[in-house]
Amino acid sequence: MNRLVIAEGEEQDSQRIDLIETAKSWGAIVRKAAAGDKLEGFSGAAVEVLNPPRPVHSSWTDNDRSLVLRIRKGASAILFTGDAELIAEQSMLGSGAHLESAVLKVGHHGSRASTSDYFLNAVKPEAAVISVGADTAYRHPHDETLERLAERGIRVYRTDRNGAVVMKMKGGKLEINTMKKRKATANDP
Repeated sequence: MNRLVIAEGEEQDSQRIDLIETAKSWGAIVRKAAAGDKLEGFSGAAVEVLNPPRPVHSSWTDNDRSLVLRIRKGASAILFTGDAELIAEQSMLGSGAHLESAVLKVGHHGSRASTSDYFLNAVKPEAAVISVGADTAYRHPHDETLERLAERGIRVYRTDRNGAVVMKMKGGKLEINTMKKRKATANDP
């Protein structure tokens, strides 16, 4: 690891401080980023920071202050939303940022408070990845979020069912593979 990018305005709890200290001890460069920043040095991929906004809103939850990255290589783009929820989604929609992406990493593990209709209409993903553990106490992903994805025919990859999801951008095309060879689906909550 040669760099660590964290969201500007993140709460500095003991876990984050430990992460930063560990990264520095390994010689990594630590950088804070916010909307409008461009990150360099990612094998020819364009990396744009879409959230949190500047100035960071102190009243926002940690989830809505999540670092959101749009990574584009050739004609393909992937939108990584971290734990972003509705407030962050509304902010990105209002900013005029280009959100359209072939793949959406669904916000906050597919909670009810993420992946709104308006956001999905702007992103227009062909596929969605939900990072979630099996049988969580929070019952993520929420059925309403899965329904919004299914209504649009978006292929859904879930880490609790598909295992690790690996995305590769090659020659302007996006390739998605999973650890468990279970087929992605748009209507299998």
